[in-house]
Amino acid sequence: MDIFAYALQMELDGEAYYTELAKHAGYKDLEVVFMDLAEAEKRHYEVIILLRQVLYLRFPMSLLFQMNSKKNRRIGWLNGKRNSLISIRRLF
Repeated sequence: MDIFAYALQMELDGEAYYTELAKHAGYKDLEVVFMDLAEAEKRHYEVIILLRQVLYLRFPMSLLFQMNSKKNRRIGWLNGKRNSLISIRRLF
């Protein structure tokens, strides 16, 4: 599971959790709070999808997995270099 799949699942789980809490809140005001939190989880889910799309447009998966090639050493942010953020910024 990649980081995006994990984050998306966390948001879905959070939405389900807050929705369930809202059903059993017992007070209308508390139900509204939990439903607002569930809606926030939905928005987070949409933001993560957009971030994933932007990242995959910038860094195609075939590019991300070519870390050991000398030709692609500039993008080697997974190979433990200390200048990993600089390497990523150069691609933008």
